[in-house]
Amino acid sequence: MKKLRPFYTPDVVKQIYATQYDSQYWPEHRERVAQTIGIAQRLIMEHQLQSVADYSCGDGTIAKSLVGVTMDLRDVSLGNEPIEVEVTRMEPVDLFLCTETIEHLEAPWTVLEHIARSARFLVLSTPLDESVYIGNHEHYWSFTDMDIESLLAQSDFKSLSYVPLTQPGWTYTYQIWTARSLRFA
Repeated sequence: MKKLRPFYTPDVVKQIYATQYDSQYWPEHRERVAQTIGIAQRLIMEHQLQSVADYSCGDGTIAKSLVGVTMDLRDVSLGNEPIEVEVTRMEPVDLFLCTETIEHLEAPWTVLEHIARSARFLVLSTPLDESVYIGNHEHYWSFTDMDIESLLAQSDFKSLSYVPLTQPGWTYTYQIWTARSLRFA
């Protein structure tokens, strides 16, 4: 796990995330979102999951595309507290979506630990081994696949699947994970 930049003050963070994330803005995000929806829907069907939460949902495209589940969607741009606060008081849920989020957090391991206490399953995505030279001013961390596997294990998740996702011309290679909380085994 590599730290890419210093942490921002709370006021700067509020400015950065004042507007809602648009999942359709970049072509590579559209493909990642489509793949994530498919992975989450298969998990829902396979395990007969009934509830989904996403506390960094942006425009909510992923969760709103899932069929047969109730949703708890929150985002700081919608006036909710940051995910770091929201996960400390979350109700039990079958599936938590944590997509393109942990690279933005000061302590992603703490957020994952809170999620593991309340969510039976997790779908997580993040850039894979992001270079400091990309220069994304919002990302604090870069994760290899081994970093994510370790973070999941340390947070009481058992990884179920890992999908690297890339295409020529993309800024990032993404990693999409599914995991099961060991607290609900």
